[in-house]
Amino acid sequence: HNRHSSPQCKKLGDLNDSCNDDNTPRNVKLPYPNGDELEASDVYTHFCPCKTGLTCLDSS
Repeated sequence: HNRHSSPQCKKLGDLNDSCNDDNTPRNVKLPYPNGDELEASDVYTHFCPCKTGLTCLDSS
């Protein structure tokens, strides 16, 4: 189990995918034990936004 996160590219959410209705992109700094720090922008937490035309209605 890796306790330090790494940004990943994933497909946009589709019909019936899990979502988070108030998940907005943010800029983050990810620190690592060796002192390195990764800056990432427009990052979503846990779930990606939906495809164009779809909307997340609730946290499910």
